Amino acid sequence: MRRRVPGAGGFWPGNTPLRRLPRWPVRVPRGLKGFVYLASLLFALLSSLAVYTLAPGRVIRVADGDTLTLFSRERDMEKIRLYGVDAPESGQPWGAEAGSFVSALVMLQEVEIEVRDRDRYNRLVAELRLPDGRSLNEELLRNGHAWVYRDYCPDLRCLAWLALEGEARLNRRGLWADENPVAPWVWRSRRK
Repeated sequence: MRRRVPGAGGFWPGNTPLRRLPRWPVRVPRGLKGFVYLASLLFALLSSLAVYTLAPGRVIRVADGDTLTLFSRERDMEKIRLYGVDAPESGQPWGAEAGSFVSALVMLQEVEIEVRDRDRYNRLVAELRLPDGRSLNEELLRNGHAWVYRDYCPDLRCLAWLALEGEARLNRRGLWADENPVAPWVWRSRRK
């Protein structure tokens, strides 16, 4: 006769029978497996994209092509880092052009921002909406003044932004007029 061990199911002297717990994940009928998988993936994606809109504010300073300062209606000053794009640094080739492009579009303009996160420098990471509704992030890419920041742009919007970057590259707009433009993250790593 085989000896029974605790937790192995069945009877154990002095205990009532153990009920079998359902396997995890719970079995799903074959026709619904794909749907359940996609629904859970979509839920996880949407819950990770916590976005909120901050009250409109006025841009009072442009540090470079992807960093600016906003003075909100609540009289708060916030540094903003544009989400998903990386423009050349101020001392880098095309850095001044990117900064002046951003200044021409937003300086002293009333804008809205869709906040994604705060970075390690305590800046709000956000997408910025111009008064006419266009996205400053997209305009930078469309006009060849920035790269899509692939390491920090995981959502589906970034795929469309890659197409804008590719279109600017093909038409040799902005920094893409150079034969071999150096990406800002490469330029920063070389300066260390």
